[in-house]
Amino acid sequence: MDVKQLNYMGLRTNCYFKVNHSDGNRDDSNADEGTLCLKDLSVDLGGRRVISNLNKSFHKGRICCVTGKNGAGKSTLLRTACGLIKNSNGAIWLDAKKITSKELKKKAFMVMQDVNYQFFSDSVYNECTLGTKKSSGAF
Repeated sequence: MDVKQLNYMGLRTNCYFKVNHSDGNRDDSNADEGTLCLKDLSVDLGGRRVISNLNKSFHKGRICCVTGKNGAGKSTLLRTACGLIKNSNGAIWLDAKKITSKELKKKAFMVMQDVNYQFFSDSVYNECTLGTKKSSGAF
């Protein structure tokens, strides 16, 4: 896809890079303003450790893509980062402050995977504002 088509769809790049799995637990958790940091994050589901001691930062203004095989823990990671699942160990930081799952639920949103059934609008902005009252002044 060319840049014009990507911009029309609300995307910024088609340049992908492969994460070195040996760097997966590297300490990349600088808790700066505008950053979501996962520090030593572990998540257990059904008596099984799904995520183990993850350290990763997600910086404001950057697009991140989480990929992996079925059952690798992608959805669990995103649900935990949104506060929908409580982490077993470690901490989540937002804007240089430690944040609870309850607080994350108020600040985070998650768009599910099946775009054939879950997207209804022609742009990211329209999808995010779908159902809001235009007269509320929120947008």
